[in-house]
Amino acid sequence: LSVSMCFVVLCYTINKNSAAEMECLNDPYYVHNSDPKVTCRWLLFGKDRRQQYCQEDQIQLYCPLSCGVCCEDNPFYFFDTLKKKNVDCAYVKERELIQKLWCGQFMNGQVVRDACPVACDFCHTE
Repeated sequence: LSVSMCFVVLCYTINKNSAAEMECLNDPYYVHNSDPKVTCRWLLFGKDRRQQYCQEDQIQLYCPLSCGVCCEDNPFYFFDTLKKKNVDCAYVKERELIQKLWCGQFMNGQVVRDACPVACDFCHTE
């Protein structure tokens, strides 16, 4: 299965089988069919939503993490704690206490579990 995307002059095709080669990140600016409610983040919080919308190739392309196409921690995400500066998802994954403390917190522009789904045990496979 392939998805073709065209922008003004440039067209390219992404083969679904090559999704593993792409970074597993949701597009934070994606809005489905101009409906501001249907975003990658919105899809994260509802199995029924994912079952309804994630059947569409376009949504899988823009929201691979939300749709369970892949699940990886964002290697570019860092935040500061009271005791440490520039901690990453590996730090969160170290201990369950750290996960409980930080996974639900909004840090550096997003909720930690959204940036660190593996570390926070927040991957969706359905």
